[in-house]
Amino acid sequence: LFGSAVQSSVPMGAYGAWLTRDFLSMGVFFTAPPIVGDMIKEYTGSAQSGYYAAQIGLPLILQFVTCPLHLLGYDIYNNPNNSIRQRIQFLGK
Repeated sequence: LFGSAVQSSVPMGAYGAWLTRDFLSMGVFFTAPPIVGDMIKEYTGSAQSGYYAAQIGLPLILQFVTCPLHLLGYDIYNNPNNSIRQRIQFLGK
């Protein structure tokens, strides 16, 4: 993918990180807006405007979770011998 090493097969851990990211994203994008929209209707004026606000806001908020998962998949692929501590340090940068 993105590295200087010779191309190799993608490790299952990288697929796992990316699949987890995708499942979380789809769950939040399609399931949560009606629920959250109903919860915030007092603040937005109506359930419909709450739904629209949730459709815009939830993906933005979810980026704080999905972006590290995406980067973790790249790290697993590009640095297969890193320890868990090294991966956490990488994600903390």
